[in-house]
Amino acid sequence: MIPFGLILTGILTLESCGQNNTKNNDNPAPINSEQNSSETTNRVDPNSSPESVMNSIFHAAKTGEVGILKFLLPPYDEQTGKIPCDGDCKAICNPGNESMKDELRGNYTTLGDFKEYFSKAKIIGTPSITGDKAKVNFVFGPNLERNETMNMQRISGKWYLSSF
Repeated sequence: MIPFGLILTGILTLESCGQNNTKNNDNPAPINSEQNSSETTNRVDPNSSPESVMNSIFHAAKTGEVGILKFLLPPYDEQTGKIPCDGDCKAICNPGNESMKDELRGNYTTLGDFKEYFSKAKIIGTPSITGDKAKVNFVFGPNLERNETMNMQRISGKWYLSSF
């Protein structure tokens, strides 16, 4: 795993982490990974497919409109008392959150860094889906020099970040 301490940021507060996206959107997810545009993100439920999750991240980085990112984390798990995903995913869903700086330690980054590293990011190929798990390969960084795989999980029919 690439150390994301300089790249990623913030974790949702417990209050906002337990929220789930209840918006019902009848528009389908993008058919292929070439649709990495803000137009697609605005028409699609951000949790409808692995592609729409990734496109929501990219759109937030391009526009600075990061409010949608909180919906990409899985719901709070009452049994474990945790959000079932890694620190990198928690960080990417709340860029620039100063109040989470201590909790995130090395994962914290500014909104500017988030925008720099993810605004040009692109999905590479087609996501691999096996049951309720998905892997999405993507490139990111100021010069698209970093390759990574985002792991996702489907919970109650919606896709959420798991690890990367």
